[in-house]
Amino acid sequence: TTAADIESAMTPVGGVIVSCRIIAERPKVIAELVFETKEGADNVVDTFNNQNVLSIDHCHGVSANNYVR
Repeated sequence: TTAADIESAMTPVGGVIVSCRIIAERPKVIAELVFETKEGADNVVDTFNNQNVLSIDHCHGVSANNYVR
């Protein structure tokens, strides 16, 4: 999974992403995303928090735990 994969999955839900960086790849992918608006970030949290998200490249389940910082 790349930052671009994550951005393409999250942008339709959260809107403009200011930055996206991968923090860890194993044992789970952890990424930090900064959205243009708080509302966008809240939409992503509401949609994906505690969900299994399908990885676009690798077709495996990734657990999503989201929070607004």
